[in-house]
Amino acid sequence: TSCKQFAKFERKVLIILIYLSACLLPRSGRGGIDSTGFDRRHNSKHYVKRCGMTIRSLKVTFLIDLKHLTILAVHVTASRKSDMHIAIPVIKQYEKEFDEFLDSLCGDKGYDWIRIRKFLKKHKTRSLIPYREFTRKYKYWNTLFNEDDLHQRSKCETVNSMTKRNYGDTVTAKGFCNQVKEVLFTAVVHNIDRSIRAFILRISTKPFPVNSYPLVYLFFRPFSERERNATSALFCFYNFE
Repeated sequence: TSCKQFAKFERKVLIILIYLSACLLPRSGRGGIDSTGFDRRHNSKHYVKRCGMTIRSLKVTFLIDLKHLTILAVHVTASRKSDMHIAIPVIKQYEKEFDEFLDSLCGDKGYDWIRIRKFLKKHKTRSLIPYREFTRKYKYWNTLFNEDDLHQRSKCETVNSMTKRNYGDTVTAKGFCNQVKEVLFTAVVHNIDRSIRAFILRISTKPFPVNSYPLVYLFFRPFSERERNATSALFCFYNFE
């Protein structure tokens, strides 16, 4: 069953796989963050409504690369924690795994919090989060943003839609830990799928450099020290060496 299969995977291994699969395509430094929901039950909505039951769901937050639509970091919770309190841990997770900072971060008004803006400013990351318009000054500050830059956050909804349409919007595992692993595994498969699609779409009569082919570039380029350590940790964990 799916529960037994996901129990074999460790969460640390899946996080390493997300890092390695995200390295298949070059990162642009422009990130986007948004949350979505995954159902935790398989009953039909008509049956649940007729029985007076409530559908519990997982709140999943994806940090994506806006150029290649790859998933860089994932946060999963079964509570209704506010988006404002999730953004900073997700960004820290990205910085820890990739050992770099984002150039810019896009998000909706749900991430309008002074602590997030100070955190981004501290790391010299451009904040593309619109202000909630409480007074006239916030409306004026929103007019200073470039509309094309703000519209990039719609790509986060695109990634949410792609993962649900391709892999389903319901988790099959019963326990919360296995449900988290299932979401992480979905992120890994999504990144690999994006790399394969980018490789196929770039095949044409016009010559491309080797770096433009992500799969060829992955196996024939020299691995960075951080990627070698991640790969070694993955193999040592399962005693493959």
